[in-house]
Amino acid sequence: MKYDTANIDYNSTFAVLYTTFIYYYYNRMNFSKIKILCDEKRLTIPQLAEKVGISEAGLYQSFRTKSMKVDVLEKIVQVLEVPIWVFFDLDPESGIESLNKVISDYHYKVLAQDTINTALLKDVNDLTEKLKLATQAINAMQALIDHQNKMLSE
Repeated sequence: MKYDTANIDYNSTFAVLYTTFIYYYYNRMNFSKIKILCDEKRLTIPQLAEKVGISEAGLYQSFRTKSMKVDVLEKIVQVLEVPIWVFFDLDPESGIESLNKVISDYHYKVLAQDTINTALLKDVNDLTEKLKLATQAINAMQALIDHQNKMLSE
């Protein structure tokens, strides 16, 4: 099984989206693909663990528990030189469609957060203006009281 890795930018600015994608499809991850790809590349699991920078026991524990940190998976992708969707039993087309959905969902979340931030900023600005007016009113009242006290003391 060969994968075209020529156009993969492993240091891409889409790292956040890849991470979101991984979490989104985490329950569909096929851990046996790691062993299959290692066999194809004539790489042992201990060698993979060394290249990834984790212990052999840690890698085997990931296989047993079907759980892996995202940064470890990203390193495995780099070492094995395969696209990340390979580990999720997705073909390239559905992988791209799924990634597009994640990007779209992420985009809407960002837009929603921007809308919330804009509304909050407007509220803060409105409250700041009201606070300025209240402070001016208090200062004016204090000046009036001071003036009345001065008049009474004369």
